[in-house]
Amino acid sequence: FWFASCLLGIVTVAPLLVGIGEVVRQLPPRRELVDSVVGILMLAALCAFVISLPQGPWSTAVPVMLVFPVLLWVIVRCRPVFAAAAVFVVALAIVWSITFSVGHFGDASVPLLDRILAAQTVVLAGALLTLVLAALFAERRRDQASMQKSERKLRELLGALPAAIYV
Repeated sequence: FWFASCLLGIVTVAPLLVGIGEVVRQLPPRRELVDSVVGILMLAALCAFVISLPQGPWSTAVPVMLVFPVLLWVIVRCRPVFAAAAVFVVALAIVWSITFSVGHFGDASVPLLDRILAAQTVVLAGALLTLVLAALFAERRRDQASMQKSERKLRELLGALPAAIYV
């Protein structure tokens, strides 16, 4: 369990630290910053709400239905650093739930090792899914910006073509 815990720490914290370094060098546009802060705050509030829900047969599906759309929104609209911050918030909520025996992962009727394994699985799967999707959307945005730049250059060239033909 120690290896898995260290791996989860690396998977959830390292992308956030690397991304913070990138954001410090190149600040995001105001719209993206507002979107990301709102998304991460909504995610934190939803995590707190989900943890506070009483146990029931629906307690495994409702967290995914509530948290995943907001997580996806942050992934699609913002840079990967904000997706890493969202993963960190979700992981922190799950660890908090186990530590203070609250919510689904704090259920005392389930053995502690099983709860830890379930939490590690959820955090690892969520982190990998989020980070892979964030990388794909970042690459898509980068490709789109590159295409727009080359299209702009082509339009400038075609705009100058009549003058070159005349000369």
